[in-house]
Amino acid sequence: MKETMPGEDQMIKGQQELAAGLKDIFAVLNNWLTTVVVNIEPGDTLWHIAEKQLGNGQRWREIYIMNLDNIWKSQDQHHGTQGPDMIYSGNTVRILAI
Repeated sequence: MKETMPGEDQMIKGQQELAAGLKDIFAVLNNWLTTVVVNIEPGDTLWHIAEKQLGNGQRWREIYIMNLDNIWKSQDQHHGTQGPDMIYSGNTVRILAI
């Protein structure tokens, strides 16, 4: 079993709650804002997609949070671990067109 740092479980739970709340906000905003659908190609990462589509790889979290359900469903189908570094070609992500 992996050792955790004191408070790590609470931190992870807080991050998950924040992501869920932000996902709800993005769902509401999606009704008013235009989104672009990007096909994930072999070798793509969220950083690479954010860099190409948003001009800054550090904005990968926006894509991850907005597509959390889709990414996790794809990870379950591929029996992969859940996390932002596990995206699969053939899947798509939505990005807010700003």
